[in-house]
Amino acid sequence: SMGHTEATYDQCEAAIDVGAERATHIFNAMKPLYHRETGVLGAALTDDRVTCEMICDLVHLDEAILRLVYRLKGAERITLISDSGRMSGLGDGEYIVADRRRIVKNGVCLNEEGRIAGSCVSMLAGAKNLLKMGIPLEEVSLMGAKNPAKALGIAIKVGSLGVGMAADLVVCDDK
Repeated sequence: SMGHTEATYDQCEAAIDVGAERATHIFNAMKPLYHRETGVLGAALTDDRVTCEMICDLVHLDEAILRLVYRLKGAERITLISDSGRMSGLGDGEYIVADRRRIVKNGVCLNEEGRIAGSCVSMLAGAKNLLKMGIPLEEVSLMGAKNPAKALGIAIKVGSLGVGMAADLVVCDDK
């Protein structure tokens, strides 16, 4: 997996050629997309061998970027992730995580320098954000269940419904 890197486009393509198949936390802690040297973003977003992990909390990525990644990669090449930490769901306040101070302010988790340090949003909340954007439930389900199972190498046991599969279910309605 490629992520949190300043690697060039050529370095990323070389990594993909020898087996890199994922982009960790697409756009986060990566060299920005630049028109003359696109870096890891250019490689991840244009190479069909790469699946992108997408944090859909509308803090790490805004709605326009979620739409961009969705249009470029399609539901088959996106894995919905949360990046949620221990303070998720606890509300605003200060917390110690792995001996580091984390501040949750207005539902956003920050480190002491004021930079984003994880998320406070669940996978379900991220899925709801995608649904509000008009992405079909079937595609959100693929991004949130089957694709993560494939990424973990456990798709023969979980991630879809079938005989012999573990039946972890979330019941959804139009809301």
